[in-house]
Amino acid sequence: MLHFLVSNDDGIEAAGIRALVRALAARGEVSVYAPAGQQSGKSQALTLDRPLRAESRVMEGAARAYAIDGTPADCVKFGIQHLRKEGCDPDYVITGINMGYNIGMDVLYSGTVAGATEGALAGYPSIALSVGAKDAANFDYLLDCIPELLEQAKTLPAGVMLNVNAPDLPRFEMKGTKIVGCGGLGFDDSFLPHEEEEDAYQYSSDLREQEEAEEEVDRMAVADGYATVTPLRADRVAYDVLAELRQLTDARPVIVFTDVQTDIMEALPRLARVRERILSLALAARALEIPVLVTEQYGERRSRIWGELQAALHEYDKMEKLVKLEFDMTEAPAFEKKMNCYPKEKMFLLAGTEAHTSVLLTAEGLRAKGYPVTVLTDCIASREEEDAETAKRAMRELGCRMETSETYLYRLAKSTATAECRALDEIYAPPAE
Repeated sequence: MLHFLVSNDDGIEAAGIRALVRALAARGEVSVYAPAGQQSGKSQALTLDRPLRAESRVMEGAARAYAIDGTPADCVKFGIQHLRKEGCDPDYVITGINMGYNIGMDVLYSGTVAGATEGALAGYPSIALSVGAKDAANFDYLLDCIPELLEQAKTLPAGVMLNVNAPDLPRFEMKGTKIVGCGGLGFDDSFLPHEEEEDAYQYSSDLREQEEAEEEVDRMAVADGYATVTPLRADRVAYDVLAELRQLTDARPVIVFTDVQTDIMEALPRLARVRERILSLALAARALEIPVLVTEQYGERRSRIWGELQAALHEYDKMEKLVKLEFDMTEAPAFEKKMNCYPKEKMFLLAGTEAHTSVLLTAEGLRAKGYPVTVLTDCIASREEEDAETAKRAMRELGCRMETSETYLYRLAKSTATAECRALDEIYAPPAE
């Protein structure tokens, strides 16, 4: 039998948590550890300046229920410890159903999200649930989603929780559920003089819509009648920025030409500029003595590496190629062995075709293994331009640095006075005859 630890930030008497407990009771044992009163906006705050009090309550559907005079984070921490001492560890931590959305920047302040974050930090699959109205009455759609949400939560990496929001609409008016990012909503803050107390101020805020995101985010989806599911990290490390900062250190570049094969290159007559740039990159690798890794994907219809690239690469015939059957080069059996041939602190510069398969999936594989990646945007292509643009957006979201080959290489050369810069000038800006 499943065991659920349930909390919220609206307080143990709120309608949302009581609807949630009744629904979960049909699926397993429910233990409630919720604030005694309203705790919205407390985020991850803990009560450190006084003892906490936990009062046992009777709640329909709950095997045990406690009202705690603390924050949502207090409640979940207390509940986990209390249940462990009783020998009945929870299988899930679920918070809500919150009365009002937790979308956009609001997730930073939400006690509902914070409670689920505490569950994720403790190693439990965790879900935060919210409905978009302070007097919400339509919980049925979210409750119907619980079986699928439980399955999704089980697959999450450590320290990641699901933030789920739904409009306050009857089930039959809902359009469905979307997996989206978080954004598009912030606050205009103000502190107004208190009407009755001198030198006192009352916090007030108005919702402020931010600029439209390129990709659909939670605010846009709920406004269109969809429920949203957004994975949130408890770990607040900005991995995209971390990757960029690492690339500014002493990590040595390795250029990867992934699947630049004859059949594909001949199918790209309109992309003469890309072919030219790939050849220039090969010549620059020789001039700047940058290590090169060439991948070859073999299948029933695959041809060998493009002949012009072979001619441009230094000592191509002596190179050991990474032969693979997968699109992602990190899945090749010889990948780990090949990595020992390059500097310990390394970063990868990606060039090749097709951008939306071999390049994108290789970027995913490298990022998953913790390697910094720069995508040389002028050196990747797909047969369809839309596929290439979609791949570029996806790689940017992975935390890859996006840069043209010429910009990257001249930065590497550092100064116009260096021999490296003069060599690049010969390749990218040869003197007119």
